[in-house]
Amino acid sequence: YIPSTLEWCETFNQGNFSGCSSLDHITFGEGISEIPEGLFWNCTGLTHIEIPNTVTAIRASAFRNCTNLKDIVIPNTITSIGSYAFQYCEHLDHVVLPDSVTSYGSELFYGCSGMTEITLSQTALDIPRSMFYNCSSLKRISLPEGITKINSSTFYNCAALEDLSFLPATVTAIDSSAFQGCAGLLSVDLPDGVTALGSSAFQGCTSLAAVKTGNDLVSIGSNCFQDCAALTQLDLNEGLTTIGSYAFQNCAALETVVLPDTVTSLGSYVFQKDPRLAQVTLSQGLTEIPTYAFANCTSLAAIVLPAGVRTVGANAFYQDTLFTDVAIPPSVTSIGDNAISYPTKTTVRGWPGSYAQTWATEKRAKTFVDNSVPAQSIVLPGGTFTLGQGLTAIPTFTLSPAGANDLVTLTVADANIATVKDGVALYGNRRGSTTVTATTSGGKSCTFTLVVDTLDHIEIAAPPSRVDYDLKADKDLTGLVVTAHFRDGGVQTLGRYDYTVSGFNTDTAGVRPVTVTYARKTATFDIDVERALSGTLGDRQELRWSYSSKTGLLTVTQGAIPQGHTVFVASYDGKGALVGVKAITAQSPSAQIGDPARFKLFWLNGAQAPQCAAVAAGG
Repeated sequence: YIPSTLEWCETFNQGNFSGCSSLDHITFGEGISEIPEGLFWNCTGLTHIEIPNTVTAIRASAFRNCTNLKDIVIPNTITSIGSYAFQYCEHLDHVVLPDSVTSYGSELFYGCSGMTEITLSQTALDIPRSMFYNCSSLKRISLPEGITKINSSTFYNCAALEDLSFLPATVTAIDSSAFQGCAGLLSVDLPDGVTALGSSAFQGCTSLAAVKTGNDLVSIGSNCFQDCAALTQLDLNEGLTTIGSYAFQNCAALETVVLPDTVTSLGSYVFQKDPRLAQVTLSQGLTEIPTYAFANCTSLAAIVLPAGVRTVGANAFYQDTLFTDVAIPPSVTSIGDNAISYPTKTTVRGWPGSYAQTWATEKRAKTFVDNSVPAQSIVLPGGTFTLGQGLTAIPTFTLSPAGANDLVTLTVADANIATVKDGVALYGNRRGSTTVTATTSGGKSCTFTLVVDTLDHIEIAAPPSRVDYDLKADKDLTGLVVTAHFRDGGVQTLGRYDYTVSGFNTDTAGVRPVTVTYARKTATFDIDVERALSGTLGDRQELRWSYSSKTGLLTVTQGAIPQGHTVFVASYDGKGALVGVKAITAQSPSAQIGDPARFKLFWLNGAQAPQCAAVAAGG
């Protein structure tokens, strides 16, 4: 029995009953307002705790290392639970945290290896670091809407988790090691809105077979998917710009990689030791292939380097034993030591007189093949290019014939107005105009006027051709035209990779804005996501029904409801509460149900005692 008048004695953060291994039952006196820090630390005999409803706080380490604690009843008066409160409670199986809890401490359930299910408070919107570290039996969890970040090591080594369906759409970042070592994780389908994956976020998820990134992901941290030995399907989003070092190292089953053209940076060792990797499509936005990027990829036989690549790092394709073919653009000016381990077996394709040919000669390549398609002409459509002061942009030229693969370099007449970056990009120094000359590898050239002005705003000149989507559909920006408008009236059409697109989400039905951002200026267009469902009803599927979230109508579309029979539609909200019931009969085969989170159909025979003849569910 613990009275409310107990005075807490702290010794190295361990309370009055710390280490009382024979203590197996506790009765709390009336009026106790908190469970003090470390009060029952190492009370290994405790199996059950029922906390009285006068308690508002469970302090740090209160039940730490109570290894035989199997269940605990937490009242809805608790508002905070401190760090380590249930750490190493290995037999704790199921926990319900009431919505009264608004804050948790770190490592709260660290090492609770027997926990299989937990219900979290819907009002605590910060899940602290390592909260479920080594909860190796955890299978079911529901995170509250409003959480924006999965903190570091939150689900480290939660080996029983199979997917991330519990992640709410509000999550924007997954921090370092958040799901590292989740050996049972089979697939990762990131919600739209997630913009960053931290280092080692999914490292060592050895059963992970499929990864699909959301539409808003910008960066993948170092070691993020390292040692994901079962990974075979990798679907990376347009808009992704950065993939860190070792991110996909030692993914032994990965065979194909397609990098979207928005990717501008790869880290070293990024795909090293992927022995089955045979097909690689590189981003057109890359300027460097880093050291050891594709080393020890023993199935990789050929690669085409994008037109803008300037540097191939040392050991980039080291010990790729089947590697026999490389296309090197005229932009490349440096290839590091051992970048290609077996040059004498390799066919090099490039421009005559380029660095590629010089390298091929020095390394005694098997052969050098002229793959040049020289442009016969180069034109900048419109003849004028407008650039914002303090901004960088790459003009888009028209080369003829189609398929010309020249490198285009730029020269600016007045460096006070603008300067050239990396030979191909323009940077606006100050307002004014100057002449720019664009020259191809084959010596063709054109001049155009460059105007540097202050960016005023951007506009959606034309929305995408597709703005109507079904649930879970992928983004399609075909037809989108974005224009930049300048202070003095100039208008410039932006290239697809000049701007970013955020807010695209087809996880739920409804009309929602999508934001386009360029140089901190924004414009929006709307997409309309429809939840279209259909199904059958009846023992012999006599009735077919359909539903559209746009109209809110549920209609029996095929088959006749018998006289005296009624189909009832029960609608539920996101928490499972019944919000309405509508009836469908032979005379009125449709019902307006709006857009509920979920609905069920019941077919009742009114001629007899009411009973459910058939049921179908949707939503």
